[in-house]
Amino acid sequence: MGKLISFANGEPHIVEFTADTQLGSLRIQDQVLTSIAQGYKNASLAAPILFPTVATDQEAGRFPAFGKEALKIFTTTRGLRGKVSRMEVAYSNVTLALEEHSLGFAIDRRELLAFSGDPTQLKTIRQQMVDDALNLDREASLATAITTTSVFSTNTPINAATKAYLGSDDFVADVETGKWAIAKQTGMMPNVCLVSPAAFQVVKSSPSVIDRVKFGAAPGTGFDGKITTNLLSGVLDIPTVIVPSCIRATDAGVTSFVWDYVQSGNVVLAYVGNGYGVPSFGYSYALNGYPQVESYYENQTKSDVYEEQRIYSDAVTLEAAGYLIYGIAQ
Repeated sequence: MGKLISFANGEPHIVEFTADTQLGSLRIQDQVLTSIAQGYKNASLAAPILFPTVATDQEAGRFPAFGKEALKIFTTTRGLRGKVSRMEVAYSNVTLALEEHSLGFAIDRRELLAFSGDPTQLKTIRQQMVDDALNLDREASLATAITTTSVFSTNTPINAATKAYLGSDDFVADVETGKWAIAKQTGMMPNVCLVSPAAFQVVKSSPSVIDRVKFGAAPGTGFDGKITTNLLSGVLDIPTVIVPSCIRATDAGVTSFVWDYVQSGNVVLAYVGNGYGVPSFGYSYALNGYPQVESYYENQTKSDVYEEQRIYSDAVTLEAAGYLIYGIAQ
């Protein structure tokens, strides 16, 4: 069964999307900033990799989640004049109301006069700041959700708080446990491994990792002792290993890594699909035509206002295709 990922006050919830009836006729879509918003990417984020975007024309409804129908053994032999067996595809679903996520900025006409460059540059810089903030908001919500142990009801997470990965405990063996737990439930091996920054500090110095690299190196090539994500991918036999470095800050300016926020030291294994109807740990269902940037002039502040809207919801669509190791510490 699928689970909506949306948080308010730390609790998962579903929010109905309601169209804004106050949009004035003077608002217009800014094509240049819309194209920037639609094409902007931040390489330090994991959300686009873990939860690929699937475009939809629906703002609310039932979206595919996945069970074990594809693993069922059917009777396929047919005798003379016998009936052909039929596959009953009984997909489960997740009921979503896509949420609007909006953020904007204003540029006072005096700012434009004082800006030394092309005015378009100032708008572009501000727009990219808005894109970063919206992307970070999504990343933080997703990280909070899937590093919370209660999300995983099929594959019991490993609490690594008592593990000595810098000593005798075998990190690679625990990852193998997670990989085969996913395979046993879904028939698919994970193809993405997310390692939080705090976990990576431990993992890259773990003897269980270093020894496998050292003794697996081709004769004469040597090993300089530096574990990269590419080397870790080979050791774990998982195609994509990512270490997202994005941070979040409190109002007081205290920063922390987004993927170490719920607790420090997380590793998420996941099988990630590549499109609508394909089983995957999760997807982001996004309304077609978004994001959009609208602009208007605000007389009261004598400013040009630009507002970006995104309409989407992230959902765990196959919870059994994910696995969590948490609490990895020095």
